Amino acid sequence: MKISGLELFRICVSMAKPYHLSKVLGTRNETQAIILKIHTDDGLVGLGEANPSLLVAGESPAGVMVVFKEYLGPMLLGADPLAVSKLEIELDRIMHGNNAAKGAVSMALYDIAGQAWGVPVHTLFGGKLVSELPMLWPLGSGSPADDISAIEEKLAQGFKTYMLKMGSLPIKQEIERVKAVRERFGPEVKLVADANQGWEVYETLEFITGLQGTKLELIEQPLRREDWEGLRRIRALCSWPISADEGLVSIHDARNLIERQAVDVFSLKVSKNGGLIRTKKMAVLAEAYDLTCLMNSELEFGITQAALLHVGCTLSNLVDIGHAYMSPLRLADDVTDYARLVDRGRVRVPESPGLGVSLDHNKLERYTKDYLKIG
Repeated sequence: MKISGLELFRICVSMAKPYHLSKVLGTRNETQAIILKIHTDDGLVGLGEANPSLLVAGESPAGVMVVFKEYLGPMLLGADPLAVSKLEIELDRIMHGNNAAKGAVSMALYDIAGQAWGVPVHTLFGGKLVSELPMLWPLGSGSPADDISAIEEKLAQGFKTYMLKMGSLPIKQEIERVKAVRERFGPEVKLVADANQGWEVYETLEFITGLQGTKLELIEQPLRREDWEGLRRIRALCSWPISADEGLVSIHDARNLIERQAVDVFSLKVSKNGGLIRTKKMAVLAEAYDLTCLMNSELEFGITQAALLHVGCTLSNLVDIGHAYMSPLRLADDVTDYARLVDRGRVRVPESPGLGVSLDHNKLERYTKDYLKIG
């Protein structure tokens, strides 16, 4: 079997409602992605998705298209799609970084491999440990009333874990948000505070001090991604687990965070981290040092979410809360049938060969802003 061609679709879809993250990452009104099809001479087609972010890993949708046109496409044409490890080594040889582009290739190759061998992708990673996982629901930065209203709605739909986006409001207001939710819902819900790099060390310590005795599952990426020493200081003074997200892009970041004893949790995203095998390696490294993993998202469509699900269901060191498998539900539309896997705040692991999701080609055409064919 050989790779006979590639197709790339740059798509753009609005958010179901504007989503404010932090003063660093701003407000998202839409999301863009690159949908990848890798064709083989046997007729199999593998699906991949790139979710680039300039503020996280320095990649843009337009840049991903250029990378495929100039480098990845010519390299992949004629190659054996089942030689996944060899191709991933070759990807690293010809370019540094570009994790979103590499991640899309990884997804498509494993999708082909699963179809070729008649097994779901999780089988290629040792097999699933669970058949479904709980999901979390993120809440954009807002008032206590906004949070309570949203939680009441989503609690009725089965969601038990809520990620409160912070990093824009004064710390006293962020503290009040947590206290108001705890007073209203008590232990019925699990809470994560995610500042998306929006705080300094002193602000994080003010937040921790102001909520002493209050239950939080973890604090995610309070500081700038490069401030590993600041994370270490905070972790030493905080009774809640600390998670790295934007500061955890490569396996080298993972090693540095471990060496500095800076975090308790790795926040993993299969596009940010460069594909399935790279994400799995980070999770295994975390487990070796008694760290846990949160499976997270970047306003993704169903292909990336399915790929993350195939990795997540094989891990024994997941945090005991909901995971971010709800991303397509936050969009006005999705170009895949991923939503069929979601019910009552939980997501079901696909069992069909490959990634187990299909494209809606009418929607793909509707949302495509740029198209590239190679081969």
